[in-house]
Amino acid sequence: MARAIYMVLMARWTQLRAQKRIAVRNAKRATQGRATHLHDGRSAVEHLRNLVSACYKLALADRVPGVRENLGTQMTLKPRPAVVARGYTEAQLAELWQAIFVSGDDAELDMLLVWFCLETGARRGGPLGLEIGHLLLAANRVRLGEKNGKVDEQPVSDRLLDLLVAHAIRRGDVVVSNPTGIALTEITRADVLARRVVLRTDAPVFYYRRPITEVAPDGTTVQRPHPITRRRFETLWMRLKKEL
Repeated sequence: MARAIYMVLMARWTQLRAQKRIAVRNAKRATQGRATHLHDGRSAVEHLRNLVSACYKLALADRVPGVRENLGTQMTLKPRPAVVARGYTEAQLAELWQAIFVSGDDAELDMLLVWFCLETGARRGGPLGLEIGHLLLAANRVRLGEKNGKVDEQPVSDRLLDLLVAHAIRRGDVVVSNPTGIALTEITRADVLARRVVLRTDAPVFYYRRPITEVAPDGTTVQRPHPITRRRFETLWMRLKKEL
């Protein structure tokens, strides 16, 4: 019984520390003219419960003397509020596009990433794992890898598909065959569908503007396309928050 009470006290202390920390950060953000955050410390308690529960599971598995139950499960948590889906208004979308084009050094890439996420509802992992073979050009759909190995297909517009194909061709080494010699800047989705141009299906879709420069074993300098990483989303969100 005493241990269970101690777990409750730990949870309350953790929640209070989280609330104090966010209050200090909000005060600093307010003096800088930045938006403040709402935080009730729930996630801090959730992390604590997961940690304590994991420790007790290990102790139970190793048959540690005196450990007979997982006390981490006795930490009570407030239920998370239901997620309310909402769309952007026309004014909010206009502000978002304006923020994209006035911040950063690659508005084309940022615009495509945000457009892709808005139209498909994808999480960050969607565009990061998107490959040429996931663009179902004839069906106007894209195949997305979601959490827990789930694979989903989402409809997309003709315009977005056209821009995704053009982006990958211009920035990535994705063309396998181009017998008619169509210029890279003139290859269209229709050319790919008609097999006038063949693309690598295992190549990523999204790339940075600047390629990666490497030194080959013979000392020569080689440049290769640079697929985007999670870092692009981190800097993108920070810039958009600052602008908005």
